[in-house]
Amino acid sequence: MSEIKAFELDGRVYRYIEGVWMDAETYVSPPDIIEQELNRRFGDLVGHVTAVSKKPKTASPSSAGKGIQKTIGPIIFGFVRYRYAETQDFVHRDEIAQHLLDHPEASAFLQQAYAQTDQKMTFENYVGNQVDWLSANMEDPSRSEFNDLLEKGEMADGKKGFRPRAW
Repeated sequence: MSEIKAFELDGRVYRYIEGVWMDAETYVSPPDIIEQELNRRFGDLVGHVTAVSKKPKTASPSSAGKGIQKTIGPIIFGFVRYRYAETQDFVHRDEIAQHLLDHPEASAFLQQAYAQTDQKMTFENYVGNQVDWLSANMEDPSRSEFNDLLEKGEMADGKKGFRPRAW
């Protein structure tokens, strides 16, 4: 079994594992620009020919969004149920996005998904967009499985809020 080496870049440690650069702490692929720099500096040490981004080709944005929702949707639903039990009111979209940022597993998963994008927006905006995607696709059962579980409403600031559907 070969030894996996660690490489430091700008105060972060990265490992090259099975053809992919990964943050040694989070095991999330770094952004493309970081991968390019890692390849430039350390590509010869890991085998320059294979030291290229091995990120999977992305599917259409809508199917990628649906796949992301299968992972974070249950986390969102659980949080909405919890907060609604406390407040008896709709849970604001921004509060849900903040919960995803604070939730270790959801945040790590979303960081990995974000690394696969062109990163034209901040990570925080990307997470908020995932909540918006759920909202926009709730009525279409082929795109979301949460229509029977969540109800959405408009908040005072014009953004969406959610609460559990009454059974």
